[in-house]
Formats: sequence, C-alpha cells, structure tokens
Amino acid sequence: MITASILLLFYAFWYLPYIFINWKKLKYKANLPPKVALQEVIDCTMLIPFYNEEKNIKGLLNCLEKLNPKPAELIFLDDYSTDSSGQILEERGFSVISNTEQKGKKSVLKQGVMSAKHNIIVCTDADCSFEPNWLGRLYAAHKKEGFTFGVVEYITTGSVFSYYQWMENRALMAIGLGSFYLGYPLMCNGANLMFDKATWEEVGGYE
Repeated sequence: MITASILLLFYAFWYLPYIFINWKKLKYKANLPPKVALQEVIDCTMLIPFYNEEKNIKGLLNCLEKLNPKPAELIFLDDYSTDSSGQILEERGFSVISNTEQKGKKSVLKQGVMSAKHNIIVCTDADCSFEPNWLGRLYAAHKKEGFTFGVVEYITTGSVFSYYQWMENRALMAIGLGSFYLGYPLMCNGANLMFDKATWEEVGGYE
C-alpha cells in the first residue's frame, strides 16, 4: 500500500502539468447546435467492436436506446468472443460482423469500415457508456474530410490503483489534445472517434 501511494504521488507530479495545461480542452458543452438537435438520425455508421462483453451489453444497449440523434447504421464487430455476446446482439436484431482475419481490434475495425454504408464513421467500445446527446456533440464538432476525437472518462473503483489509472488516462488525453492543437497529433482514445471513410482509405487505413 505504501509503495503504491509513493508511485501514485510520483505520477501525480509527473502528469499534473499536462492535466492543468489542457484542463479547459478536456471540458465539453452539453448543448447541441439547433441544426443537429433537430435531427433524428445522423448520416453515419457506428462501429462497436467487442470481445466477451456479455456483462456490459445491457448497459450499452440502454445507452444506445436513449441516444438522440441516432446513427443511420449500427454495426457490432465480434473479435472472436467466446461468450454469448454476439448471440445476444443477433437475437435482438442487431447487425454483427465476426472477425474473419487476424485477431485484434484493428483487424475487426477494418472489416467494419469496409462494410460501412456511410462515409462518416463513428467508433466507441462495448464497455463504454455515453449520454443521449454524445453522438450529436461529436457530429457537431466534426468537419468534412476530418478526424475528430473526444474525451473518454475513466470511472474509478475507489482503490489507489484505479485513481492512478484515472490520472494517467486523463494525462494521456491531455497530451493527445495538446498535440492535436499544435498540429502534431500523437495519440487519442479509440472509444470516442469520428472520421471520414474516404480519408481513412486515402491514408491506408490502420496500415
């Protein structure tokens, strides 16, 4: 416990400058522009990769049900799950694409992007939750032929290690946002992304 506390303090001093320098950039506005708020459906394909997420499916579907506006197309991507995640989704009438290539998130995402009917692609993860206007906010910020990413908040469990994970996650987001702001993007979280399929193809996808 003492060792963990010392490590936590060390990382706190290391990451605090990144957190506070970019604190304002980590905040977002809840209100949507009028033109987005009036839309019921956004012309985009939402991709949600999953691997053994049976315990999180219920919460995810609850978020999707409340989502407003909604995506025009929703595709779940099964990365060789061994539980009943895919079966649950298929029984509820959702489109599920199973990974037929090398195991891994990028591999199954590639198959999802190639199968998407719409040019604008939005990505999140099956173990994430989001507010009803999340997609609308992301779409409002997105620019044509662009790449847009948003904040992903880590929920702590109350343990020292989880607070360290929260702080590291927050710092990495701040570094990512700062590097994008300076025009030299370094990293971002793949659970809150929107990009154009045409641009993805132009740069060779994940290659």
